[in-house]
Amino acid sequence: FFAARSAMSSMGAESLDHALALLDQAVKLNGELRWAARNEEAAIERRLGKNREALALYDEVLKHDAKPAERREALCGKGDIYYEMGAADPKNYERAIELYDQLATEPGVPAHWRNQAAFKKGKALEKLNDRAAALTTYYGVIEEGARPDVQHEFFWFYKAGFNAAHLLEEANDWKSAVAVYRKLAAVGGARGEEAKARLTQLRLEHFLWDE
Repeated sequence: FFAARSAMSSMGAESLDHALALLDQAVKLNGELRWAARNEEAAIERRLGKNREALALYDEVLKHDAKPAERREALCGKGDIYYEMGAADPKNYERAIELYDQLATEPGVPAHWRNQAAFKKGKALEKLNDRAAALTTYYGVIEEGARPDVQHEFFWFYKAGFNAAHLLEEANDWKSAVAVYRKLAAVGGARGEEAKARLTQLRLEHFLWDE
């Protein structure tokens, strides 16, 4: 399994083929890393542009006794494939949303996976031109992430927050955008200063110092 991971670090087709062969061996050993190996195989197939093969591998993981972390990776990977295929057929965005919903609502799902799924669901909704639903989805991440009693996850929290603010700015809803930036700045994560700077800029440009 780890030899395959090492081979995957190279972008060469030969190395990827070697990694696939090693991962297949790991699966056949039927050990603890069986389904992790299947997920890695799916990731390689995606890099090779073989979405159908990758979907089949993710389905195999989801149909068997994979660990929760492995199931989550398969759900997210499968959703990502359908999202990428949405440009050719918008119905694929809907399939992606279903998978992201399933991931986000899994019992005991860590904030990293929940926020990632919600952010990606919001992006799919944007692609479907349902900005209202996208905003609602992003707001859910913001409200949950701003709670003082939860463990903070910053990466996807900020991505959702900045996307929400961007949509609001495009709609010229400056007051709502300011409210979002204020919440992002208050959490104190890595992009807090970026949110604070944008908050100040909007207030200056649109005379919103009392907001």
